[in-house]
Amino acid sequence: MLKSESLIQLINSLTKQEKKEFSIYISNKPEKDYIFLFRLIDDKKISDPEELKQCFLKAKPTSSFNTVVIYLFDLLIEILTELRTEQDSYYLLFNELLHARVLYEKSMYQECFQVLKKVKEKAVYYENHFALLVAQRLELNYLLTLDFEEVDEKKLLNKQYKMNNTLKNIRQLNEQSSLYELLKLRMLNRGASRSLEETQKLDDLVTSEISIVASAGVENFEIKKNHQLFQANYFVTVGDYRAAFNSFVELNKLFEENTHLWNNPPVYYLMAVEGMLESLRIMHNYEGMDYFIGKLEKLSSPSSSFQLNVTYVIFIYRLFSYIDRGEFEQAGLWIAEHQASLIDKMALLKEQQQAEMSLYVA
Repeated sequence: MLKSESLIQLINSLTKQEKKEFSIYISNKPEKDYIFLFRLIDDKKISDPEELKQCFLKAKPTSSFNTVVIYLFDLLIEILTELRTEQDSYYLLFNELLHARVLYEKSMYQECFQVLKKVKEKAVYYENHFALLVAQRLELNYLLTLDFEEVDEKKLLNKQYKMNNTLKNIRQLNEQSSLYELLKLRMLNRGASRSLEETQKLDDLVTSEISIVASAGVENFEIKKNHQLFQANYFVTVGDYRAAFNSFVELNKLFEENTHLWNNPPVYYLMAVEGMLESLRIMHNYEGMDYFIGKLEKLSSPSSSFQLNVTYVIFIYRLFSYIDRGEFEQAGLWIAEHQASLIDKMALLKEQQQAEMSLYVA
């Protein structure tokens, strides 16, 4: 893909909030080449890389098109990353780890260790084992270079013990994720089990996965989440749809009990529910789909682009249920009901969502 193609795709995928952040960034700046290029793509809706290049060079004949493309692309990524720091605990924690490194490099050791302490506390709260591991490792490295000032052997052993527990959690999570990935691959390649022999071929994965969950010991959101996903997909594969639905209900309950782990807006929760709806559609469990659509209808966020995506998921899966059951009159009424709230705003959705919606509306 050309860099200009990547830039066009990136700008077309920006939400209203993200475009607002870019507008704030350029508000006090003179009209520069990269601002002009952004407006060609966003305002003029130029989507062909060659046409974009010609339009830009016609207006800016002495400028380097490729240089401006690269600069604008990198600038947008930087702005998006900064915005994610305010919305996503993952970005926040790793950003604070960078602050700790800067403080250490400036010989501000006390401030550095204070930041690392806060990162460790937040990482435990958000169950981010990777950020916790990095913070623990940095702390030990820095203590080593400072000759373990004010640290006795008991304190050092305690810090090493906690770090080993973090490594254990990461290893268990990785092993469980690997089993889930294998199960999904087998599902995609082989489809549903058609015999006892095919079902038994999954027993090795099931036994290993249950063993990991049993040995986890401490409360772990990711382990529980992956367990319910694994169970649900296993039950779908072997044809036990009632058990699969129960696992999806438990998964949703787990999310609702851990709202502090959600991002703002809760994009990963939306993705999880969309995955549940897709699986329930495969099972022809339309009553179950209604249950989860009801959960999405209660979801609210100040982000207009996120709410539009929620509306899209609700719309498309309820439309699926009408089409699959041959209820075309109901489907027509459902489409008409969402003409103003969604269909007229289709251009604000991702291209694959636009294509999918156009197909099923047709």
